[in-house]
Amino acid sequence: MIQSTSNYQLGWNGWKRNNKVSVADFNITRLSVEIFRYFGWELEGGTSAPQKPWGWGVSRGGRPTFRGRGGGELVQLQRAQSVVSRLAGRKWALRGADGPCENWAQPPFSLVRPACPASTMKKLKGNHMNHFREIAEDQRMERTPDGDRVEAIDPAVDRLCLSCYSAVSNLIENQNSHQELEFNVLLQTSHTQCCICHTQQQISLIQWPARVDVFIKREIFIPEGSRLCKDHMGEDGKLLSFLVQGLQGQRRTIKLSPIEIQRWFSVLRTNAIRNQAPDYNDENTIADNDFFTITSLSKDQFRNLYELCGPVQVSGHDRIVYKIDLIMFLCKLRQGIPDEFLKAIFHYSTRQAVSLAVNKVRESLMRAFVRTNLGPDSMTRQQFIHRHVSDFANQLYNPNPEKPQAILCIDGTYIEIATSSNFRIARQSYCMHKSYHLVKPIMIVAPDGYIFDVHGPYFSDSKNNDAKILIDELQRDIRGFGQWIQEGDIVIVDYGYRESIPTLQRLGIRAKIPNIVRGRATRDQLPTEEANNNRLITKSRWVVEARNGHLKSVFKFFAHRVESHNCVHLGDLVRIACALLNAFHLPITMPGYNADEAKEMLRIAAQPNHLMQRVHDERLETRAPTQWFPMTSDHLPAFPHLSLQYLRDLTFGKYQVKLAPAYVQDKNTRDGEYRFDLSRESPGLLRAQVYSRHTRAAKYQLWIQFHEVPFEEALAGEQLPHPLPNPIQGWYCQCKTGARTLGTCSHIASVLWFMGWARHQDKLQAPSHSLLGIIDDAAHRDAPELFDDADDN
Repeated sequence: MIQSTSNYQLGWNGWKRNNKVSVADFNITRLSVEIFRYFGWELEGGTSAPQKPWGWGVSRGGRPTFRGRGGGELVQLQRAQSVVSRLAGRKWALRGADGPCENWAQPPFSLVRPACPASTMKKLKGNHMNHFREIAEDQRMERTPDGDRVEAIDPAVDRLCLSCYSAVSNLIENQNSHQELEFNVLLQTSHTQCCICHTQQQISLIQWPARVDVFIKREIFIPEGSRLCKDHMGEDGKLLSFLVQGLQGQRRTIKLSPIEIQRWFSVLRTNAIRNQAPDYNDENTIADNDFFTITSLSKDQFRNLYELCGPVQVSGHDRIVYKIDLIMFLCKLRQGIPDEFLKAIFHYSTRQAVSLAVNKVRESLMRAFVRTNLGPDSMTRQQFIHRHVSDFANQLYNPNPEKPQAILCIDGTYIEIATSSNFRIARQSYCMHKSYHLVKPIMIVAPDGYIFDVHGPYFSDSKNNDAKILIDELQRDIRGFGQWIQEGDIVIVDYGYRESIPTLQRLGIRAKIPNIVRGRATRDQLPTEEANNNRLITKSRWVVEARNGHLKSVFKFFAHRVESHNCVHLGDLVRIACALLNAFHLPITMPGYNADEAKEMLRIAAQPNHLMQRVHDERLETRAPTQWFPMTSDHLPAFPHLSLQYLRDLTFGKYQVKLAPAYVQDKNTRDGEYRFDLSRESPGLLRAQVYSRHTRAAKYQLWIQFHEVPFEEALAGEQLPHPLPNPIQGWYCQCKTGARTLGTCSHIASVLWFMGWARHQDKLQAPSHSLLGIIDDAAHRDAPELFDDADDN
């Protein structure tokens, strides 16, 4: 590679001898550069080659050629080596990366010009030349290519060539010259007294930042050397703000040196860059992270969205949606900022201008963007089934999985609104259950989180419960939903939709609804079959709840109370937000859950709970304490070592495992210890008690049947995480869902987590209880520590 150096004049200017360009040397240099280019070497620091009149061209073979001044003979590439030799004869040298290049055809190397003879250089003598040396050194550093090491000038042999000496001399002469410029100069300026009160006591120079501050705020120039007393100077060395507003100036000329002018330009430029407001009509002026914080979109996503924003008819005229309008609208949804604040941030003239821009963007997005990303018109029924009904959900809920059907999860979410002055609206929007004025949009979501449609919003009084809303939508065919859904389709709902089940069954729609223990006279626990059925339903129903949460976490506008003037178009705003989630946010996936996993879940769900039957038959819940003995450190090695992945597989998810540390911490906080009992008659049968996280007085007794690890293996340290094919053989808990065999409840998961995994770890973290030391407690209850504190989350 050919690299330019500090004195590298190889290129289109030739090299100078006695301030005259040698044309012959220039032509030889020109040809050499072309030769180097022909071999693929690159020239750095040069400009494009002039075509005329230097007499160079390209031969028929495509090789660069050269003609002398008078035409001369044609110099071919075969003579390149002799050309390089001629270069060397004119005091040019080829240097490689490791010294002189013996083989000129092997890159990389540099063409450098050797130092001038001492007889043609100017010697720097005396201390008065120190400033001269500093400037020369700075100039040499600036002209040296990046990456080249530069030796400092040796003071003993300070020399400069005549050309460089002349250049530095001219530079110093320019620095010493002063320019007369006209400014609005401060009236009261003095080198001996305060420019405000004219005192001569305890005065000091007005520092550079203070002069700049006054010039920027008032366009008043304070000359260098002006003084100020300490009474008029702030802690930061600047003039007090109220004094700056009262300063007066007059137009007159000031002499400034080139260095001072350059300093003023530099500081004003820096200040302008620091205070530069982003141009919201150009997304490239905003940093990527800041842009995502404002809009919840990347810049590419924003550009795709903006292409769908067509003009809108306002008062009979087409109104264009500008980028600043779209960014402001997305910021309103993203951060929930009031219109008054948006006016200040985006520099709109009035709050009404913000409202008009919001309505303009809303109408534009509803016309094209929402229609293509939300609702029955966005895709055909077969497209929906193919894209958004997973194999896992189809196998789990469809009795005939060979014929896929549409699977929908339906649920509502609440949005708080301002109390209306209209009494009827206030009554119908008041929710007795939540004790707020609310409206309720209904989300219809696919198993992968795709929002098929949004209905409503509806009022939240007793006349608008979930079941009545769904029945009304099917009967009135809201937004074409009644025609889109067909016989054999599957709808997953919660217990609040129980009254709509007969209507769904008449339409041939299969409804999956969880069971509850309400009204059971025998015991407050679901049978194994119903508990397993609930687990099958919640395995996919959580998706609609997650999307409801995303609506408020991504778009905080819906997490805050919506004011009355925004309630008019609340339905459109919800649909736009849901369309944005569909278009630009990732679907909800469950890695590892496929059709085979669904078959395994169905198989396990059909199994009875043998340990529960044994507990009831042998009355283990009431057996005398003498039949149990406390587990000690001697018995701990017998419990199998489990891995976190095994626990997640056992519970068919990670939610129960995530709650386990909090259950263990709560147990230790209340009792001061975690006690486990072992059966005297049945080896490998463990009993424990775990407190409810919802009710302080409630606690549940549980049993776990495990495969005991042989004593010899435990002592030998050969035990690894879950080395046995079936280390946990059964479980049963007295909580509402503790009888299920499809996964475990959180109480059993907490015991398995502690006994099988946590006790083998050197360091554990539990949920932070730092607030217990910050918020007062009149009962003065202690909070014993079990693990190290973790960050609040």
